[in-house]
Amino acid sequence: MVFRIVTGGMNRLNPTEIESISVLKDAAAAIYGARAANGVILITTKRGKEGKATVTFNASGGFSQATRLPKMTNSYEYATMLNEVLSGSFSEEQLEGYRTHANPWKYPDTDWFDTVLKNASPIYRADVGVSGGTDKVKYYVNFGVNGEDGIYKNSANRYDQYSLRTNLDIKTSEYVNF
Repeated sequence: MVFRIVTGGMNRLNPTEIESISVLKDAAAAIYGARAANGVILITTKRGKEGKATVTFNASGGFSQATRLPKMTNSYEYATMLNEVLSGSFSEEQLEGYRTHANPWKYPDTDWFDTVLKNASPIYRADVGVSGGTDKVKYYVNFGVNGEDGIYKNSANRYDQYSLRTNLDIKTSEYVNF
């Protein structure tokens, strides 16, 4: 049995590579020391099995979008409301300019949500796995990729993750396994 702390937490594990999950509490977790005071989660990844090579492929895709965005006023409504709160903030000429959009440089009216945000952003996941082996050598290899683009049109929020897992079991003698 191999123990490894996954950097970044369990959410970095590829779900198609998981064989089983066990939860140990109290005395069963005590063998793992002081860091196991609240329990231990053991995750076992898939291993090769005797037999012909088996190739698996899984892929999924979708879209994510904002659940709710606030409704914003346009520049004319904003200037009108500001005039009601702080009278004299905008003159009648300025209000008319915002209402008619006669000069977009002098009286801008930009819908920033529409300009900056996308309606939806893509999400994807794909995995290719190969497993098999003989009584002496068993192997499991999986290559996975997943990602999501941010909701902003021009941003650095894109997330891509690539993973490669190989589990190789070699029996060198009756008593020695690698």
